[in-house]
Amino acid sequence: VNLGNFYPVVCVFEEGSFYECEYYSDGDPFYSECADYTVTFRADKKYTVASSGKILSAREDGQDKVYKMSLENARDFAIVLGEEYSLAQGEACGAQIMYYYYDDAAPEEKLALIEKSISFFSEKFGDYAYPTYSVVQTGFSIGGMEYPALTMIGDHLAGADYRYTIVHETAHQWWYAAVGSNQLENAWMDEGLTEYSAALFYRENPDPELPYESIVDAAYGAYKALYTVYSQIFGEADTTMNRKLGEYLSEYQYVCIAYDKGLILFDTLQKETGEKKFFAALKGYYADRAGKIARPEHLKSAFKKAGANVAGIIDSFVDGKAVI
Repeated sequence: VNLGNFYPVVCVFEEGSFYECEYYSDGDPFYSECADYTVTFRADKKYTVASSGKILSAREDGQDKVYKMSLENARDFAIVLGEEYSLAQGEACGAQIMYYYYDDAAPEEKLALIEKSISFFSEKFGDYAYPTYSVVQTGFSIGGMEYPALTMIGDHLAGADYRYTIVHETAHQWWYAAVGSNQLENAWMDEGLTEYSAALFYRENPDPELPYESIVDAAYGAYKALYTVYSQIFGEADTTMNRKLGEYLSEYQYVCIAYDKGLILFDTLQKETGEKKFFAALKGYYADRAGKIARPEHLKSAFKKAGANVAGIIDSFVDGKAVI
């Protein structure tokens, strides 16, 4: 049982009004401010409960268990229930790491990957924000879904796809969970940076089935294929990145623009600025916007403070004028 985006939240108040989140089939139509959560949750005691929050207590009450959970400075809260879960536990960067699974012949391998990714992103971008992190294998229609301190991984995945999804969704703990953005209008700000963050992980933690060069080359290939096909069919290709989710013509177009072109943008920024300034900019961006909403101007400002004025590059990608 997956409980994600399952309760009402107050819309983000900005520029004098509340921002309404319409639901779209493509992308993540969720946009919220951070809050402190105290949750009481009752479930049949046959279920194992995985939660965004730290479980403070769990008492039996007849056939049920009543859980008390808490999570501070988080923009969502999610819960997954299952009857057949096994649990592998570890630690990374002071956080308790929990991997819930029911169909995995090598759970310790996945636990080690989770720990390594938390440590890698903490070193590169800034400290992980929460006291716990749960990765939960579950029945799911897509590969994975991120929530603060909890990630859902689809049980239909296997091998390299499963491992890559764990790393990608873990990177979202920095770009979405901590540093928020308007995912309905600027999906590239979390998905593009998350894709590139996952690629960087594999650059420094080689996996023969997931070489860094192949991840980056695949993004370039997918984007160029989209550009070629749409140009031939429509006479032009709209590659703007600052459009609402409902304006994408297909899920394929959304993925190519938000994920693939987003990765290409950050790969370009890294090549233009160099490693030192690039990571200094992202560390500054994370430190400044964690627990808040980030907009494109905040990203530009972070690079400028790191000694790299890349506003023109970012604007050219977002406006669809960059030649790739």
